[in-house]
Amino acid sequence: MADAFSSLSPNHKLEMSILELAPSTDWPPPEAGTLDHAALQFLLADVNGRAGVELVAMPSVTARSGEATTIEMIRELIVPTDEAGPNFETHNLGRVIKLSPEPLGLGQQAQLNYSNTTGGLDPVSLRAAVEKQEIDGSGFIREGGTRVAIETRPDGSRTVVLTTPTLIDATGMPLREADR
Repeated sequence: MADAFSSLSPNHKLEMSILELAPSTDWPPPEAGTLDHAALQFLLADVNGRAGVELVAMPSVTARSGEATTIEMIRELIVPTDEAGPNFETHNLGRVIKLSPEPLGLGQQAQLNYSNTTGGLDPVSLRAAVEKQEIDGSGFIREGGTRVAIETRPDGSRTVVLTTPTLIDATGMPLREADR
């Protein structure tokens, strides 16, 4: 089976969704691991319109096997470094996802790094006040499944990263019958 996939030179279509849960949200996210397609659809319908839950759909991206790919939804924060001179520093604010997928048996192995950088200009010091949250992980995602990664912050808020890969051919068609 591995020889068949290596001769096809498959690509990976990666679809991502981020759930941001406020500290007061009483909705329990799923356990970290893998969801099947029906469980993912139920989860997305369950959070739709729920107070304290923000759903962010990231753009999908196509990656080659074993090569890292990046999805960025960022903006630049440009602040002066000193009061007298024309020197500035730049900070990228927003969400960045780095993924590296590989076909593995009846699924895919994926390495994930998610970061969300927030901040702005501190009105008192006139310096950048920037905070960065990161989620790192890797794991197996079975065929037709979605990987769930969860990070809980000290204030009780949570971030849930949902990764759905699909193995595709050069025309963009799924290679596996279950993904069609």
